[in-house]
Amino acid sequence: TVAQLSADTSSPGWVQHAVELWQGQGVVAFPSMLNASMVRALRDRARAALLDGSRRNYAAGYRAAGDKGSLRQWVYLAVDESQGVLQSVAQVLSPFLADALQSSRQLVGELAVLRTRAGSVAQDWHVDTFFADKRVAAVQISLTDTEAAQGALEVLPADASGPNVKLPLPEGSVTLYRLDYWHRGGGHTLSGREDRIVLTSVLVGEHGFVPCENDI
Repeated sequence: TVAQLSADTSSPGWVQHAVELWQGQGVVAFPSMLNASMVRALRDRARAALLDGSRRNYAAGYRAAGDKGSLRQWVYLAVDESQGVLQSVAQVLSPFLADALQSSRQLVGELAVLRTRAGSVAQDWHVDTFFADKRVAAVQISLTDTEAAQGALEVLPADASGPNVKLPLPEGSVTLYRLDYWHRGGGHTLSGREDRIVLTSVLVGEHGFVPCENDI
């Protein structure tokens, strides 16, 4: 369940719990971690980028989308466009990241915005790369409240202990998962509901390795 894959940064012992989830399941969610003003600023920046016609839509024709990404939009940002928020995330999660990524210093590998419109079908199950390095984490920051049928991220437990888990999370939630972790963006079947918008990134421990060819 979502609760079983989540850690509350305001609770005692959250760091150990989050590290155990990372090492055992390959995914950990931090619900409602960012405050409303930070989310609002990020969302405004993300929407401006999505409306910028000069930015390429990398979701178009994406092989893992059953609709070929026609109702998804994925555009890249310069890291400095959201650097302050990324620094805030890293600061709050610093004790966890130092242990999970085996370094007190993390590098930002990429930064992008993903929008899932109503009518989008679920992606195929996929991994971002088959190369396993626990010192590298994919990051999703929820910029809208997301219900299970609103394109929520779906994951498969790394220990194959059960069925897939949907992660409907409120805005401001931060989710990290390994690049070799099986996942997909769910279908958005709620007609008339707002788009699901997330900021995506990759954090790399100082000594982590990112393959030059991957399936991201």
